[in-house]
Amino acid sequence: MCPVRHFDPHQPPVIIDAAADGNPVGTVTRTVPHFSCDFPPTLTAHDVGIKDLLALFYMFNDAPQVVLYATTIDPRQPIRLHLSAQVRRAAEQVVAQIAQELAAAASAHA
Repeated sequence: MCPVRHFDPHQPPVIIDAAADGNPVGTVTRTVPHFSCDFPPTLTAHDVGIKDLLALFYMFNDAPQVVLYATTIDPRQPIRLHLSAQVRRAAEQVVAQIAQELAAAASAHA
């Protein structure tokens, strides 16, 4: 059984990831990817896993709209257990944007 089948087709999955895409650190990019070319040029080391996850969504859920938020990071920084100030601010921005989208979707269905 594929866990992807348990997603609500009326609520698009939201994926949040880091990207080394050449933008200033902390830049937030929102995309609705349909093909691998729609992704930021370089997601983090697990970008293949994200693309595979999206392929599963498309295979099992009749191509739902998937929303991807990518926050630009500096790939030269060592891996740490805490976020830089720029990325922390970007994470707060992503949370606020997702909350806005959820509120808009809820009021549209009310």
